[in-house]
Amino acid sequence: MKSLNVLLSIDGKAVAAQQNARINRTARIADITNRIELEWEDYLAGTRSWTVTCEGAYVIDDEALSTLEQYFIEGKPLEVKMTNEENLTYIGKAIITSFPIGAVFNRDVSYSLTLQGKGALS
Repeated sequence: MKSLNVLLSIDGKAVAAQQNARINRTARIADITNRIELEWEDYLAGTRSWTVTCEGAYVIDDEALSTLEQYFIEGKPLEVKMTNEENLTYIGKAIITSFPIGAVFNRDVSYSLTLQGKGALS
């Protein structure tokens, strides 16, 4: 699978000029080691969480970027979908935790995005 086929969508709108996207999934663990025998450590999976990070060129009239601006200002959760042509799809609700916009001399204006998952990622 080529990574250029992976597309990030926000509320059903593809994010323009996306250069990359990453889903980070983590699980907290609970230590259930037998404290009497003290031989081997043992663990259970606890709560899980996920984040999405993305970077790209900032396109002024892009609907998805306008939606991101609005949701960031309002602090509202939004629907995130990451999919490709081979039907690999992740969908979930998330809150924008970071949305910097950068400008470097003689280069495109760019954005970075960090979304904190809210509930399950399906």
